[in-house]
Amino acid sequence: MIAIKSAAVASIAKITPPKAVNTTALFHPRKWEPFLPFDHSKSALPGNQEFYHRYCFVGCYICLQLLLYNKLLQGKELSNNETNTIIWWTRFITLDRIKTCKSSVCKFTANRSSANLENAKAFLFYGSSFNQSDLPLPRGDKIWALFHEESPRNVPLFSHEEALILFNLSSTFSRYSDLPLTLQFLPSLDNITSVNHYKTFEEKTEFQNTLAPVIYLQSDCSTPINRNTYVEELMKYIKIDSYGKCLNNKQLPDSLQDAMKTFLSSELIEFISRYKFSIAFENGICEDYITEKLWRPIVAGSLPIYIGSPSINDWLPNNNTVIYLSDFKSPKELARHLLYLNNNKTAYDSHFEHKIQRKIINDNLKKNFRQYWTEQGLGVIDEFECLVCESLTRPGFNVVRKKHYDCPQPISIVDFKNNITNYWLYIYKTSKCEAVTLKKFVEENRSVDNQFPSDTRKILSDCIIND
Repeated sequence: MIAIKSAAVASIAKITPPKAVNTTALFHPRKWEPFLPFDHSKSALPGNQEFYHRYCFVGCYICLQLLLYNKLLQGKELSNNETNTIIWWTRFITLDRIKTCKSSVCKFTANRSSANLENAKAFLFYGSSFNQSDLPLPRGDKIWALFHEESPRNVPLFSHEEALILFNLSSTFSRYSDLPLTLQFLPSLDNITSVNHYKTFEEKTEFQNTLAPVIYLQSDCSTPINRNTYVEELMKYIKIDSYGKCLNNKQLPDSLQDAMKTFLSSELIEFISRYKFSIAFENGICEDYITEKLWRPIVAGSLPIYIGSPSINDWLPNNNTVIYLSDFKSPKELARHLLYLNNNKTAYDSHFEHKIQRKIINDNLKKNFRQYWTEQGLGVIDEFECLVCESLTRPGFNVVRKKHYDCPQPISIVDFKNNITNYWLYIYKTSKCEAVTLKKFVEENRSVDNQFPSDTRKILSDCIIND
């Protein structure tokens, strides 16, 4: 789910919501009711603990921030019939508001009855709540905008351009998105160079009297890249302390058991800092998809073993910040290199220019880092809404393309080949058929009626047979 900055999280404690407000009406939980014969719901997928931790966390944050909005907007007239209306179709933000952007004013609502108004101009979709069988069809000339910060592990449908081109604007992790969220999980640039938690080579070596050289902290055990399979093989050649639910061989302290409270906590960063190496394997290999799995060890001063965004060099503080899994032919070869670094101070320390010299030389990182969340308001969600509002005054329509969410067919990182036994490869292929089907219905401007599910099953069956 959405990355929450440490400062923004800390601000939650300062907010005292007005007693009269019903917080349950402000944030609508995710509703996923697929019309397809394939159940892709998160509840049906293994290893979904991390998803729910993030979701609950951001839900609390947004609810509290919306309480501030409600207090500010009390008594403000919201029935201006001449104001362009934009509808959160997925009920992500449910409080009616009139917002003044740079050069436009728009009303935002989650009231679907507003879709029939003459001044209803756009629909907003939160990707994790997107439901193919519940869309505002026929579409007409309405703008569709997608806010989605997660990987295809969350919604496989968006891996395919046939689904993406249905949207006119996007806010995703891609740098090519209309509102990029690429660095959403990085708390600050100062955290990268800070030595508050940093341990020297000698100190980390001393910790190995009781700890392994490598830490693996993961509870999402089913991923498109076969993450667990790789780590399990790596364990044969180097000691790894595995916390969380995946390949567990060691217990976290009681104070770190609650993932919602320790997601980016100082205590967790301190805990990680004692290890020379951290496994930082993303859920998917997508351009610009970068999460706390990378930033936590970088902040802590533990050397990340990384697989994820192919263009990660564009975002790292220096050229030698991580160990690239793709540089090694096998887990055994990687382990051999880790053991070499584990016993060679000069070689190991060469990866820590950002800590030892406290320097960031990557101008792209410095230029593009920004604060995504604020202590008041909704931060980047405010920007997303205004992006759509402002677009209503411009002629023509944009179309979201593949580069806005560039996630190729999943491969196994064990051998970098397609694994036909991988459940996620099947999901990828069926979601391609879903995307083709969805595009067909939207382009035909067909309303969702009782025949929609059965028609879709037939088209999907033909698509899968011909794949």
